[in-house]
Amino acid sequence: MGIDIPTDEVRAHARDVDEVSRMLDEARGAASYIRASSSAYGHLVGPLFTNTYLNPHGEEAIASYRKAVDGMQALADLLRAMADDYDHSDERAAERLRGTR
Repeated sequence: MGIDIPTDEVRAHARDVDEVSRMLDEARGAASYIRASSSAYGHLVGPLFTNTYLNPHGEEAIASYRKAVDGMQALADLLRAMADDYDHSDERAAERLRGTR
């Protein structure tokens, strides 16, 4: 009795996680743009609105996005490494079994 883990599906999931990471990084970039651009809300109220309300919360959001991107990238890397380990382990087990014939 064993566990069947389809490594191709694990790698496909890692690619999906990579895509989520890319989207989160895009959102982080958008948050950075809005933070940096006080003219995004007009020249009259823009600086007041961004400096008083958006920037303090924007910094937290940007830091959170950055952590999420890093976490997703690390997860995708771990999924690929796990799939490689399973494949390598299966290959070694198959070699041992072939050697017992």
